[in-house]
Amino acid sequence: MCWGGNSDGQIDAPSGRFTAISAGNYHTCGLRESGEAECWGSNIDGQINVPSDRFSAVSAGDSFTCGLRTSGEIACWGNNFRGQIDAPTGRFTAVSAGYIHTCGLRASGELKCWGWNRDPLRDAPTGRFSTVSFGSRHACGLRPSGEIECWGGNEHGQRNAPAGRFSAVSAGSRHTCGLREAGNIECWGSNSDWNGNYVGQINAPTDRFTTISAGIYHTCGLRESGEAECWGGRSAQINAPSGRFSTVSAGDYDTCGLRTS
Repeated sequence: MCWGGNSDGQIDAPSGRFTAISAGNYHTCGLRESGEAECWGSNIDGQINVPSDRFSAVSAGDSFTCGLRTSGEIACWGNNFRGQIDAPTGRFTAVSAGYIHTCGLRASGELKCWGWNRDPLRDAPTGRFSTVSFGSRHACGLRPSGEIECWGGNEHGQRNAPAGRFSAVSAGSRHTCGLREAGNIECWGSNSDWNGNYVGQINAPTDRFTTISAGIYHTCGLRESGEAECWGGRSAQINAPSGRFSTVSAGDYDTCGLRTS
C-alpha cells in the first residue's frame, strides 16, 4: 500500500503479494514472492522496464532502478546520465540506488560505488560494512560493529553520524536517520526543505521502532506493533494508514508500506 503524491501513478501498487518494496522518485518497485521485480509510475527513462529474471532485492533511485539477482549480480535499468546503471561484475549482497549514483555491498563486505562522483560519492570508505544506503548527495554505511560511517556532501551535517551502535541506517536527501540497537531513532542533518522552510524530518518521535526509512523531506518508521509512523514533509506522504506493516519505504514525494499480509 502506498500513499502521498501520485502525479505519475507511483502509489498505484498492483495487486498480489510482495516480499519487498522500494519507493523512488516518481516510481516504485516491489519484489514478488516468485522473485520477479515489478515497477510502476513514471517511465520517462525506462526505469520501470524490469528485465526478466529473479531478484532477491530491488532499489528504486531517482529515474533508474537496480536489482540484486538471485545469482548475486546487480542489474540496473533506466537513466544512465552519469553511468549509474553500469553495475560492475561480481557478487553482491545488497544494492542501493541514489540520485545518479549507486552503491553495492560485495560478498566480502566491501563497498563498490559507481555513477556520478560529485562530493565525491564513488569514494566509499575502505573496510567491511553490513549495509549501505544512498541519499541524494551523501551515502552512509553500517559497520559490523554497529557504527555508522557516511561520506559525500555534508553541507547540512548529514554525514555527522553520532557515536554508538545502530542496527540500521537510512540516508535521505539532506538528512540521515539511524535505528539504535535499543529501538529508538536518531536523525541528523537538514530539518527543512530546499527553500529553507521548516518541515521537521529529523524530529523522530520517541518510542521503539523496528525499521527506518528517510525520504527527501520526510522520514518513516515501523513501531514494534507494526504500525507505520511518518514525520516531516507534506501531509499526504506522512499520513500513514492504520494497520500492521512488515516494512516501509519513504520515497521523494510518496511512501509505500508492505502489509504483513
